[in-house]
Amino acid sequence: MHALPILKQACLEALETDGEPGDPGRFFSIVDLGSVLKLVQIAETRITDEEVQALHQVIGQLSDYTHRTSSTSEAIELVQRAKAIVAVTTC
Repeated sequence: MHALPILKQACLEALETDGEPGDPGRFFSIVDLGSVLKLVQIAETRITDEEVQALHQVIGQLSDYTHRTSSTSEAIELVQRAKAIVAVTTC
């Protein structure tokens, strides 16, 4: 199982304390340090917003070029897939 859902659920459960400060003991009873380290690694190696914007620009230019130079069903499908990828990766 991916570390992120486990960490999220542990945080939510640790914070469910009827008006009192969160219970870190409850968090650590659910989450192992390996999961925390996996999340840190994901955060450290994550693609930056600037890199995503640069990829979106290149995808857009390639899609425009493909659209202008080819009207095959393969080209149309490729442009549609590129637009879908940009749509789901836009912050």
